[in-house]
Amino acid sequence: MKRINGHVKRHLGQGPNKDPLSWASERKEVEVALKLGGALWWFWSVRGYHSEGRRWLEAALAMVGRGSPEVRAMALAGVGSLALEQGELDRAQEGLEVLEHEAREASEAKLRLLVWLGWVAWQREEHDQATQLYKESLALSREMSDTWWIASSLSNLATVSLSLGDSERATELYEERQVYADPSSGGAPPLRTRFGKTVEKLRGTR
Repeated sequence: MKRINGHVKRHLGQGPNKDPLSWASERKEVEVALKLGGALWWFWSVRGYHSEGRRWLEAALAMVGRGSPEVRAMALAGVGSLALEQGELDRAQEGLEVLEHEAREASEAKLRLLVWLGWVAWQREEHDQATQLYKESLALSREMSDTWWIASSLSNLATVSLSLGDSERATELYEERQVYADPSSGGAPPLRTRFGKTVEKLRGTR
C-alpha cells in the first residue's frame, strides 16, 4: 500500500504529508475512494501492481455506502481487468458479472465489461460467446462514437476469426480497423496479441 500511495502522491501532485488513498479509506469517503480507484487501476496495471491494486479496489468497494453508479462501475471494471491480467479467469468473470448488473447505461465501464467478458470467453475457447460480446461492444462503441473502442472491438473480432481459421474474415476486420488508425479519428489501439500480429502479416502478403 505504501508503494501505491507514494505513486499517487507524486502523480496527483499531493504534498508530502498527504496520503489520498488512506485519507479516503479512514474517513469512509466512499465516493472519493471509488473515484481514485477507478482513475488509478490503469496505472496499477501498467506498473504491474495488480495484487495491490485489486486489494485496494476491493476494500473501497466493500466500504459502507455504495457511491454513485458511475464511479462504482469503473472500480468494478478495475477489479475485473486486474484479475484478468493475472490470469484469474474465474475471479475476473465474477467481478465482471457484478459489473454487468451495475453498468447498464452506455458508458466506458459498459464497454470494458463487454470487451473483458469477451476476452474471458475467448480464453476459454467459447468462440460464439466471445464473438457475440465483441459485436455488442462494437455496436455500443459506435453508438457512443468512440473510435478507440471501435478499433479495439474490430481487432478483437479479427482475433476470434483468426483463431477459428477464418483468415479472410480476420483480414477484412483488420482492414476496417485501419480506418480508425488515422490520427484524426483518435488513433487505434495497437495489436499486441500474437493473433493481431499474424493478421498484420496476412495483410502484408495480400
